[in-house]
Parts: sequence; structure tokens; C-alpha cells
Amino acid sequence: MNDLVSENMLKEAKSYLCWNVFEQLSVQLIPIQDATAYYVPPVNPFHSIMVFYERRQKDFSHSLFLLFHEAGHVKQWKESDLQQNNEKFFEKINLDKGTEKQEFECKAWHYGRELLETFLRDYDYNTDNILQHYDEYADKCIKSYRDKN
Repeated sequence: MNDLVSENMLKEAKSYLCWNVFEQLSVQLIPIQDATAYYVPPVNPFHSIMVFYERRQKDFSHSLFLLFHEAGHVKQWKESDLQQNNEKFFEKINLDKGTEKQEFECKAWHYGRELLETFLRDYDYNTDNILQHYDEYADKCIKSYRDKN
């Protein structure tokens, strides 16, 4: 990737999602060097996203892509009938593999791309390479949910 994504851009994306897009979103960007654990209380009124990343990397694009993918799940929750049926949403998000899991994740990647595109435009970032690499990464992740048959 020619245009490297900086740690600062990742932090700007966090602020953007929490302040400009979703009213009740908590995002934790957690740099890791060793094993890490994080506790989320069981009664939390906020949607929570945790992105674990290695601080010493030169390119934070995968961390940025995962942040927007997870934000896509928030949008997916808000814009679907799944929020009316918590059990169904959790059933889908906890699926391991298969067509239903791929479709569910594909929708979140799609919503995440829309959010990323708006963020890049609002912050005057060059979108061409970043969106192309987002799409490639999303495709690779979606394919990972295929059945092994």
C-alpha cells in the first residue's frame, strides 16, 4: 500500500465514529505488546468496539479497516430488524462459518465501507488506495467464513 495509514488517522477515525456518527458508541484503541485482556460490564448502554493493534507497525490500515467493519456492525444493528430480536443478532454474529455468516459479515463490511468513505472525504484524505485496499481486505475476511467442504 503506497499511502500508509498512520496511528493518528486511526485515532481520528475513532473520534469521528464516536462523536459524529453514533451517539452511544464506545471505542477503545488498545496498543498491545503482549497478552491483553479487557472487561466490558454486562449492562452497558453503549455499543462497544475494541481494536487491539501493535503500536510499532508502520501501516495501521488493517486496524482502521477492522474499526470500520465493527462500526458497520453497529449500523447493521441499528438499521435492521435484528435489534428487535437480540437473540437472532447474537446468533448470527456468533456463527462460525457458512453462507449465512458470510452474508451477515458482508453487510457489516458494506456499512463499514460507507462510513470509511464518508470519514475519508470529511477529513480530506485521499480515498483511492485506501478504499481499494479496504475492499481487498474485506473480501479476504469474508472468504474466511466459507465452509471447508
